[in-house]
Amino acid sequence: MAIARLSVGIGSKGKASLHAQYIAREGKYAKANDDLEKLEFTGHGNMPKWAEHEPNYFWQMSDEHERKNGSTYREHVIALPRELSIDQRHELILDWIEREIGDKHAYQYAIHNPPALDGLEQPHCHLMFSERTIDGIERDPEQYFKRYNAKKPDKGGAKKANTGIKPADRRADLLAQRERWEQTCNAHLEKSGSDSRISMKSLKAQGIERAPVNMTMTQFNTPGINNSYREWLKAREESCKATAESQQIDVSAELAQIRTEQAAIEQQRTEQQLELDQERIEDISDNIGLIAYYVTHFSTNGADTVGDDGFYFDPDQQQKLDSFTAELAENWQIDRNDPSWRRSMIQKFHSDVDEGFISDNLGILSMAQQPHEHREHAKQVFEPPMKPQSNPLSTQTAEPTTSAIKRRRP
Repeated sequence: MAIARLSVGIGSKGKASLHAQYIAREGKYAKANDDLEKLEFTGHGNMPKWAEHEPNYFWQMSDEHERKNGSTYREHVIALPRELSIDQRHELILDWIEREIGDKHAYQYAIHNPPALDGLEQPHCHLMFSERTIDGIERDPEQYFKRYNAKKPDKGGAKKANTGIKPADRRADLLAQRERWEQTCNAHLEKSGSDSRISMKSLKAQGIERAPVNMTMTQFNTPGINNSYREWLKAREESCKATAESQQIDVSAELAQIRTEQAAIEQQRTEQQLELDQERIEDISDNIGLIAYYVTHFSTNGADTVGDDGFYFDPDQQQKLDSFTAELAENWQIDRNDPSWRRSMIQKFHSDVDEGFISDNLGILSMAQQPHEHREHAKQVFEPPMKPQSNPLSTQTAEPTTSAIKRRRP
C-alpha cells in the first residue's frame, strides 16, 4: 500500500517568507537542493499583481502587515506515492490545488524528494497558501493584509477564510479534506495503472493490528534516531560523490582515448597527403627535361592561337611563359641536377604559366623516368625529333600530336 499522509499547519507572523524560501530552496536553503534531496517541482498562483512574478515578496508583506497574533499562511504537507512518476506526482498536486484552492487564495508549492529511512524515495509536497480570500478588489500590500471591512470591502483588507469557526467544525473539515485527498490520490494511482492505494483511516479503523511504521517528528528528532539518519545520509552522500568522480574519470579516460585516436587518424591522413604531394613533385621534377622541351616548343610558337591542333595562350599567359622559359634556359645546364631548383621551377610553372598544364599532361610526363627516356619519349610525341641531347631547350619548333597531349583552353 502507498504511503498516506496529509497534515495541516499554520504559520505565525514573521515565518512566512523564510518558510517559502525553504520549500522553494531559495536564499540560504538553495544548497539543500542536491542529489540527496531533490526539488522536483515548484510553482505559485493567484498572486496579486504586485507579487505576480515574485511570490516571496507576497510572504514578506504578509509577515510585515498581518496583525501581531495573526497567521500568515496555512500549509498542507502531503506524502506522494512512490508508485507514481515525477510528472504523475506533479499532475496529482496540480489537481489537488485546483480542487482545494482553486482561484480563492494565493499559494505556493514545492515537491521535495529526499531519501527515506529505508533508502528509497520519500516524495512529498509543501503547499502553503494565504487564508486571505481573493475578491477581485485591487489592494496594495499594506491594505491587502488589513482587517476586513464588511460594509466597505474596498476600504479594508481581503477577508480571511475560516474565521470564527469552532474547533469541532475545524476537525470535521479536516477529516473531510483527508477523505478528499484519499479519493484524489487513488484516482491518480488507478489512472497510472498501479494496484496500490492509500487509506487515510487509522490502522485500527482499517482492522490492521500493528504499530504505525511512520514516526512523528518528535520521535524522529530523538538524538539516537536523528543522528543515525544523518550518518546514513552522510555515507550516502560520500558514496554518490565517489560514484560521480569515478564516472567522471571513466568519461575523461574515454575522451582522452577518442582524442588520441582522432589525432592518430589526422596524422595518418597528413602523412598520406604529404606522401602523395611528394610523389607528384618527384614525378614532375624527374621529367623536367620533357617539360622544358614543351615549354620551349610553346614559346617558339607563341601566338595567341596555335591552330586547331595546338594550344591556346592569351598575351598574359605568353608573357609569363616567356619569362619562365628564359629563366629555365639560362639555368638549365647549371642547375638541372639540383632537386630543389627543379622543384621550384616546376612550382613556378604551375603557378605562373598554366595552372592546369602539369596535371592535365601528368600521364605523359610520368612515362619517362630517366633522361634518355625523356628523349625517346619526345621522339614519339613530337615530329621532327628533339635537338641533340646536350641542348634540351632547343628552339627548333615541332608540332605536337593531339593524341599525345591533352588540349587546354582557358
